[in-house]
Amino acid sequence: MLCHKITAPGSNDSDTLKLKETLKKTFNNNKFTICQIGANDGISADPIYDYIKENNNVEAHLVEPQIEAFNLLKKNYKDIKDQNRIYFYNYAITNKNEKIKLYKNTAQNGTDGHSSLLIRDLDIVNNITVAKYTEDDYELVDGLTVKKLKKKIKKNIDVLVIDTEGYDVEIVKMFINNNIFPKVIYFERPGITGNIPGEEVLISSEAEKYIYEKLNENHYIIEKLQDNWICFKI
Repeated sequence: MLCHKITAPGSNDSDTLKLKETLKKTFNNNKFTICQIGANDGISADPIYDYIKENNNVEAHLVEPQIEAFNLLKKNYKDIKDQNRIYFYNYAITNKNEKIKLYKNTAQNGTDGHSSLLIRDLDIVNNITVAKYTEDDYELVDGLTVKKLKKKIKKNIDVLVIDTEGYDVEIVKMFINNNIFPKVIYFERPGITGNIPGEEVLISSEAEKYIYEKLNENHYIIEKLQDNWICFKI
């Protein structure tokens, strides 16, 4: 497997182009299934929105817990002619099938819509706080386990794309623990710290070691990127 940085749809960023080229080489003109967890509104900083819309061979299963973003997500995919290949799930992927707290980004200069299951340390970019998650600012959303998600999708997941504001590694763990190994996995690289009250989550160094060991054991090649990893099954 390999790994590459991705940017917003329509961008000529070399890493985005590399991902699309890799998907094309991996699946050629064959049909395949993408599961995107943390799809947001389908447009904002999304690496595969335009690819999904333009590729009739892709069946997409899009997961987003925030109701406002979820409604925009459905709206932004509404013009696809073949609606039978796009499926939407208004859930957060967690270890339990129950309501869970999704913490809101309260930073004044933060990016709208970037909620997280983690209460996170501040992210500072150019001396500006862009992410601040506290225990008091949250919304309750429906949680769904990977096992339940797989039952809803009812087929093999060929490509897994994750963008969950620091919770990515935990979701990769859930897929590994359920013996689900997509051909391509793309997620934000370990490094964001945070916590969930009452739950154990991997810190950065542990997360990186765990992912390397488990994916290597299951015959992936892993390539670190600037902000993400993309991993391909041999």
